[in-house]
Amino acid sequence: MAVDPQLLLKELDGLDPCFNLAERTRVDYRCPVILPEYRRREAENPHLRDTVGTVGSGTGVAQSEFALRRARQARDLPELVGLTADVASELNTACAAGETVIIEGSQGTHLSLALTRDYPYCTSGNCTAVALADDVGLNWQHIDEVVLVIKALPSRVGEGPLPHQLEPTQEDARGIAEYGVATGRRRRKAGAISWPHLEESVMLNGPTQFALTFCDHLDARVRGIRREEEITDTVGQLIAQLEQRFSIPVTLCDCGPLFEDMMALEPRVLI
Repeated sequence: MAVDPQLLLKELDGLDPCFNLAERTRVDYRCPVILPEYRRREAENPHLRDTVGTVGSGTGVAQSEFALRRARQARDLPELVGLTADVASELNTACAAGETVIIEGSQGTHLSLALTRDYPYCTSGNCTAVALADDVGLNWQHIDEVVLVIKALPSRVGEGPLPHQLEPTQEDARGIAEYGVATGRRRRKAGAISWPHLEESVMLNGPTQFALTFCDHLDARVRGIRREEEITDTVGQLIAQLEQRFSIPVTLCDCGPLFEDMMALEPRVLI
């Protein structure tokens, strides 16, 4: 994991103080640091900028410097004093004591550096369940559940193939244009799930649950619903198709842009 101290501190300063996140946030002292010059190097690199379509976060340069044993670590920066900790030790200790730990990964399985079929159109690390556990130093024996997040209509930012890609005019007509959180760039949208890609994601991650997101982009009628019985046939059929195909339950269903739009579904026994 790489940390951008400027971005981290800016986000902490910008959040509601009632949450006291500065006191609750910790960064592993071993994390490589993203320096401003790393962002500049990515933005000015023609291959990364024009061919790969990098977001320019500086993460790739930080990871490459880390691999060369030249990067600075979080423990080396005075501005991060008080925010660093031995995260791996804390996580494993918490799990051994029976506490619940949630690891959230970013990007998608098929953007994994070592596993993608689309190289070089990928990210600078790996995006699988075991890679995420390894990133934070979590002992695999503490993993009880793996939730695979599936977009009802997949999307992709930057270059690289996207099966079933829609035209921007089609996205606009349906009101489903999507933009990247970090860069604000418009994402390319697909009109359907690529089942071969999903099957490979299931194989690589070994999920025990599915979280189906962007259901309101598949069917606008579900936007903002709060009860499972309000799920439309269109979304319900996709849920049934996922469960029948993989014998894995869909336990979360996202029907809008708000946190409250994430709905927990009643557990079902799948045979």
